[in-house]
Amino acid sequence: MQTDKIAVIELSTKAVKWLIPQVDNETIQNYPFDFKHFFRETQKTETGNGLNKNNFLDERYFVRNVLPYIKQAYDDIINKDVDIVYCVATAVYRSARNINSILQIIKDETDLDVRVLSKDEEAEYTFWAYFFSTKYRERLFEKPFTLLVDQGGGSTEISFFHNQKIVFRQSFDMGTTILKNDFFSKQDVPITERLNYIDLKYKKIIQNELNSINITGQDLPKRDEDIYCICVGTAITTALGPIPNKYVHDSLLDTNQIQNIIETLTKNFEYYSISDLQYTIEYTDGKSNPLEKKLVSRLGLPIISEIIQFFNVKNLRISGTGLWYGVFFANFHGIQID
Repeated sequence: MQTDKIAVIELSTKAVKWLIPQVDNETIQNYPFDFKHFFRETQKTETGNGLNKNNFLDERYFVRNVLPYIKQAYDDIINKDVDIVYCVATAVYRSARNINSILQIIKDETDLDVRVLSKDEEAEYTFWAYFFSTKYRERLFEKPFTLLVDQGGGSTEISFFHNQKIVFRQSFDMGTTILKNDFFSKQDVPITERLNYIDLKYKKIIQNELNSINITGQDLPKRDEDIYCICVGTAITTALGPIPNKYVHDSLLDTNQIQNIIETLTKNFEYYSISDLQYTIEYTDGKSNPLEKKLVSRLGLPIISEIIQFFNVKNLRISGTGLWYGVFFANFHGIQID
């Protein structure tokens, strides 16, 4: 059994997150997963906004807007007497051409060694997060394939697993930050008109992308009875409302429910102007506000719906854990991610 106390820091396109166990390793090993077993903190940084068109991450922006929260995470972890810290970075860090300079800044300030994950590694960790936290693991075993839909700020990823091994992954450059920025780029039209335009634009893109995948060549399933579908990301975890992740984790949603949620969210925005909505969302204190989460959900859900319908999936399970939990559990259980 794992003897060291471990913690995780996740550096994503949108935020800095950290996860610290609040119980001993024996409890984690021998008892069912419980969100109460962990202290978790998220600070919204919008790290991706510091990346310019040449893929250089502005170091002044990073030091001002992101580094303080990495230092806060590190201090919290040190104060909890943690033995090992796993610090991982994702999309925007993969893209940054000056990533070595960014990692050196982090190293100099915190002594943290950051592992920039590949897309395959990120998918695998996210799968293990759900695997070790779901109460429906037996149902997952009943179907030969697992489809993981992971919608982040910078991209939407689909990954197929067969017998807990990744066999296919595809990335689409239409994360919720991209959708949101595009939505706000034109403000002189009614908000429902703009939402409909974004829906049609990105549905067409995702349909073309999906149709270009050689499903037969990849030997991937397109039957609901063969696929256990998991979805993770702010759009899906907030689809049921402003409810903590621990209450939506493992919830089941079908395609009709998703469409009803999209229609309800559209009505919530009818009386806003786009400029007023943007102003309300952008003036936050480092935490995502409920209105922004509603918008992210409204923009992201149509993409998720298109994906699962393409594979003839009737419903999905919401994962309220995600990458940081996967990094924890994979290392806790000694699972090698290459």
